[in-house]
Amino acid sequence: MKTFNIKNYGSIGHFPNSKLGTGDHHIGAGHVRLLTEKKRDAWDTVFVHEKYDGSNVGIIKWNNQILALTRSGRLAKDSRFKQHQLFALWVERRKVTFESMLQEGERVVGEWLAQAHGIRYKINTEPIVFFDYFSPENRRWTQNNLLEKLNHYELNSPRLLHKGDAISTELLIPILNQKTPTIESVELPEGMVYRMERKDEVDFLAKWVRPDFCNGQYNIHAENDTPVWNVPIENLE
Repeated sequence: MKTFNIKNYGSIGHFPNSKLGTGDHHIGAGHVRLLTEKKRDAWDTVFVHEKYDGSNVGIIKWNNQILALTRSGRLAKDSRFKQHQLFALWVERRKVTFESMLQEGERVVGEWLAQAHGIRYKINTEPIVFFDYFSPENRRWTQNNLLEKLNHYELNSPRLLHKGDAISTELLIPILNQKTPTIESVELPEGMVYRMERKDEVDFLAKWVRPDFCNGQYNIHAENDTPVWNVPIENLE
Protein backbone atom coordinates (compact mmCIF):
# COMPACT_ATOMS: atom_id res chain seq x y z
CA MET A 1 0.00 0.00 0.00
CA LYS A 2 1.35 3.40 -1.01
CA THR A 3 0.33 6.38 1.05
CA PHE A 4 0.87 9.22 -1.42
CA ASN A 5 1.69 9.77 -5.07
CA ILE A 6 5.47 10.31 -4.80
CA LYS A 7 8.39 8.18 -3.69
CA ASN A 8 9.72 8.70 -0.19
CA TYR A 9 13.13 9.56 -1.68
CA GLY A 10 14.56 9.88 -5.17
CA SER A 11 17.96 9.20 -6.68
CA ILE A 12 21.02 11.45 -6.18
CA GLY A 13 23.46 11.80 -9.06
CA HIS A 14 27.08 10.66 -8.76
CA PHE A 15 30.38 12.42 -9.31
CA PRO A 16 32.36 11.07 -12.31
CA ASN A 17 34.87 9.31 -9.99
CA SER A 18 32.13 7.69 -7.88
CA LYS A 19 31.18 4.02 -7.98
CA LEU A 20 27.82 3.62 -9.70
CA GLY A 21 25.12 1.18 -8.68
CA THR A 22 22.36 -0.30 -10.82
CA GLY A 23 20.30 2.48 -12.38
CA ASP A 24 22.57 5.26 -11.08
CA HIS A 25 23.62 8.31 -13.10
CA HIS A 26 26.31 11.00 -13.11
CA ILE A 27 25.80 14.72 -12.53
CA GLY A 28 26.81 17.19 -15.23
CA ALA A 29 30.24 18.77 -15.54
CA GLY A 30 28.86 22.19 -14.58
CA HIS A 31 27.55 20.93 -11.26
CA VAL A 32 30.83 19.14 -10.59
CA ARG A 33 32.75 22.41 -11.03
CA LEU A 34 30.39 24.33 -8.74
CA LEU A 35 30.76 21.76 -5.96
CA THR A 36 34.46 20.98 -6.23
CA GLU A 37 36.21 23.93 -7.92
CA LYS A 38 34.47 27.32 -7.79
CA LYS A 39 31.07 28.54 -6.56
CA ARG A 40 29.01 30.99 -8.60
CA ASP A 41 29.15 33.71 -5.94
CA ALA A 42 28.70 34.36 -2.22
CA TRP A 43 25.10 33.13 -2.35
CA ASP A 44 26.29 29.55 -2.86
CA THR A 45 27.08 27.34 0.15
CA VAL A 46 28.43 23.81 -0.21
CA PHE A 47 27.69 21.25 2.51
CA VAL A 48 29.34 17.82 2.57
CA HIS A 49 28.23 15.00 4.88
CA GLU A 50 29.20 11.41 5.40
CA LYS A 51 27.08 9.01 3.34
CA TYR A 52 25.71 6.11 5.36
CA ASP A 53 24.97 2.63 4.04
CA GLY A 54 21.62 1.30 5.22
CA SER A 55 18.01 1.31 4.10
CA ASN A 56 16.37 4.56 3.03
CA VAL A 57 13.26 5.21 5.12
CA GLY A 58 10.91 8.04 6.00
CA ILE A 59 8.29 9.16 8.50
CA ILE A 60 5.28 11.15 7.33
CA LYS A 61 2.23 12.69 8.95
CA TRP A 62 -0.60 11.74 6.60
CA ASN A 63 -4.29 12.16 7.41
CA ASN A 64 -3.15 12.96 10.95
CA GLN A 65 -1.41 9.58 11.25
CA ILE A 66 2.31 8.92 11.75
CA LEU A 67 3.42 6.43 9.11
CA ALA A 68 6.79 4.70 8.67
CA LEU A 69 7.77 4.39 5.00
CA THR A 70 10.23 2.48 2.86
CA ARG A 71 12.08 4.28 0.06
CA SER A 72 9.30 3.56 -2.43
CA GLY A 73 6.71 5.22 -0.19
CA ARG A 74 5.12 1.98 0.96
CA LEU A 75 4.32 1.22 4.58
CA ALA A 76 7.32 -0.25 6.40
CA LYS A 77 5.11 -2.43 8.60
CA ASP A 78 3.84 -4.27 5.51
CA SER A 79 7.33 -4.96 4.12
CA ARG A 80 8.49 -8.57 3.86
CA PHE A 81 11.87 -7.50 5.20
CA LYS A 82 12.56 -7.72 8.92
CA GLN A 83 14.61 -4.51 8.94
CA HIS A 84 11.61 -2.49 7.74
CA GLN A 85 9.26 -4.13 10.22
CA LEU A 86 11.69 -3.19 13.00
CA PHE A 87 11.77 0.38 11.72
CA ALA A 88 7.97 0.56 11.87
CA LEU A 89 8.12 -0.60 15.51
CA TRP A 90 10.80 1.98 16.27
CA VAL A 91 8.60 4.75 14.86
CA GLU A 92 5.49 3.50 16.66
CA ARG A 93 7.31 3.71 20.00
CA ARG A 94 8.22 7.32 19.24
CA LYS A 95 4.88 8.34 17.78
CA VAL A 96 4.37 11.16 20.28
CA THR A 97 7.68 12.71 19.20
CA PHE A 98 6.81 12.63 15.51
CA GLU A 99 3.25 13.83 16.13
CA SER A 100 4.76 16.93 17.68
CA MET A 101 7.53 17.28 15.11
CA LEU A 102 5.65 16.86 11.82
CA GLN A 103 2.91 19.00 10.36
CA GLU A 104 0.32 17.40 8.05
CA GLY A 105 2.03 16.25 4.85
CA GLU A 106 5.59 16.79 6.11
CA ARG A 107 8.08 13.95 6.18
CA VAL A 108 11.56 13.39 7.52
CA VAL A 109 13.89 11.01 5.67
CA GLY A 110 16.89 9.06 6.86
CA GLU A 111 19.04 5.94 6.70
CA TRP A 112 17.98 3.00 8.88
CA LEU A 113 21.19 1.27 9.97
CA ALA A 114 19.91 -1.65 12.04
CA GLN A 115 20.96 -4.19 9.38
CA ALA A 116 24.36 -4.30 7.69
CA HIS A 117 24.35 -3.97 3.90
CA GLY A 118 27.75 -3.19 2.39
CA ILE A 119 29.29 -1.87 5.62
CA ARG A 120 29.04 -2.87 9.27
CA TYR A 121 28.65 -0.19 11.92
CA LYS A 122 29.43 0.11 15.62
CA ILE A 123 26.44 2.09 16.86
CA ASN A 124 26.30 3.80 20.26
CA THR A 125 23.09 5.71 19.60
CA GLU A 126 19.79 5.13 17.80
CA PRO A 127 20.40 3.17 14.55
CA ILE A 128 19.18 5.92 12.24
CA VAL A 129 20.53 9.12 10.69
CA PHE A 130 18.09 11.73 9.36
CA PHE A 131 19.38 13.81 6.44
CA ASP A 132 16.37 15.42 4.73
CA TYR A 133 13.05 17.03 5.58
CA PHE A 134 10.30 17.72 3.04
CA SER A 135 7.35 20.09 3.03
CA PRO A 136 3.85 18.92 2.02
CA GLU A 137 4.70 20.27 -1.46
CA ASN A 138 7.77 17.99 -1.51
CA ARG A 139 10.24 20.86 -1.19
CA ARG A 140 13.49 19.99 0.56
CA TRP A 141 14.35 21.99 3.70
CA THR A 142 17.68 23.79 4.08
CA GLN A 143 20.34 22.45 6.41
CA ASN A 144 19.77 25.15 9.02
CA ASN A 145 16.06 24.39 9.24
CA LEU A 146 16.68 20.63 9.22
CA LEU A 147 19.26 20.77 12.01
CA GLU A 148 17.13 23.06 14.14
CA LYS A 149 14.30 20.53 13.93
CA LEU A 150 16.49 17.46 14.53
CA ASN A 151 18.37 19.02 17.43
CA HIS A 152 15.14 20.10 19.11
CA TYR A 153 13.87 16.51 19.07
CA GLU A 154 17.32 14.98 19.78
CA LEU A 155 17.47 13.02 16.53
CA ASN A 156 20.69 12.01 14.76
CA SER A 157 22.00 13.98 11.78
CA PRO A 158 24.86 13.03 9.42
CA ARG A 159 28.45 13.87 10.26
CA LEU A 160 29.33 17.23 8.69
CA LEU A 161 32.63 17.10 6.82
CA HIS A 162 32.63 20.58 5.27
CA LYS A 163 30.58 23.77 4.91
CA GLY A 164 31.47 26.77 2.75
CA ASP A 165 33.37 26.98 -0.52
CA ALA A 166 33.69 24.39 -3.25
CA ILE A 167 35.99 21.54 -2.25
CA SER A 168 37.25 18.40 -3.98
CA THR A 169 36.47 14.87 -2.86
CA GLU A 170 40.21 14.19 -2.67
CA LEU A 171 40.68 16.83 0.03
CA LEU A 172 37.79 15.45 2.08
CA ILE A 173 38.61 11.74 1.96
CA PRO A 174 41.14 11.92 4.88
CA ILE A 175 38.50 13.70 6.99
CA LEU A 176 35.86 11.15 5.98
CA ASN A 177 38.14 8.28 6.97
CA GLN A 178 38.57 9.63 10.51
CA LYS A 179 35.07 8.20 11.21
CA THR A 180 32.94 9.10 14.23
CA PRO A 181 32.48 7.43 17.64
CA THR A 182 28.66 7.32 17.75
CA ILE A 183 28.00 5.65 14.39
CA GLU A 184 31.37 4.28 13.29
CA SER A 185 31.83 2.16 10.18
CA VAL A 186 33.93 -0.96 10.73
CA GLU A 187 35.21 -0.71 7.17
CA LEU A 188 36.05 2.61 5.53
CA PRO A 189 32.98 4.89 5.23
CA GLU A 190 30.92 4.46 2.07
CA GLY A 191 31.27 7.99 0.77
CA MET A 192 30.00 11.57 0.88
CA VAL A 193 26.91 13.55 -0.05
CA TYR A 194 27.37 17.09 -1.38
CA ARG A 195 24.57 19.63 -1.08
CA MET A 196 24.44 23.00 -2.81
CA GLU A 197 22.27 25.63 -1.15
CA ARG A 198 21.63 29.04 -2.68
CA LYS A 199 19.66 31.97 -1.25
CA ASP A 200 18.08 29.84 1.48
CA GLU A 201 16.98 27.08 -0.89
CA VAL A 202 18.42 23.66 -1.72
CA ASP A 203 19.68 23.83 -5.31
CA PHE A 204 21.00 20.31 -6.01
CA LEU A 205 22.75 17.29 -4.46
CA ALA A 206 25.49 14.91 -5.56
CA LYS A 207 27.25 11.92 -4.05
CA TRP A 208 30.61 10.21 -4.12
CA VAL A 209 30.96 6.50 -3.33
CA ARG A 210 34.44 5.07 -2.89
CA PRO A 211 35.51 2.90 -5.85
CA ASP A 212 36.22 -0.21 -3.74
CA PHE A 213 32.86 -0.13 -1.93
CA CYS A 214 31.23 -3.59 -2.00
CA ASN A 215 27.51 -2.96 -2.23
CA GLY A 216 25.31 -5.37 -0.29
CA GLN A 217 28.07 -7.78 0.72
CA TYR A 218 26.39 -8.51 4.08
CA ASN A 219 22.79 -8.82 2.96
CA ILE A 220 22.87 -10.73 -0.33
CA HIS A 221 20.29 -13.54 0.00
CA ALA A 222 20.09 -12.77 3.72
CA GLU A 223 17.13 -10.44 4.19
CA ASN A 224 14.96 -13.03 5.92
CA ASP A 225 17.47 -15.83 6.45
CA THR A 226 20.68 -14.90 8.26
CA PRO A 227 20.99 -11.10 8.16
CA VAL A 228 23.93 -9.36 9.79
CA TRP A 229 22.75 -6.83 12.37
CA ASN A 230 24.58 -3.71 13.51
CA VAL A 231 22.57 -3.64 16.75
CA PRO A 232 20.98 -6.37 18.90
CA ILE A 233 17.52 -6.75 17.38
CA GLU A 234 16.03 -7.73 20.74
CA ASN A 235 16.46 -4.04 21.58
CA LEU A 236 14.20 -3.17 18.64
CA GLU A 237 11.53 -5.88 18.81
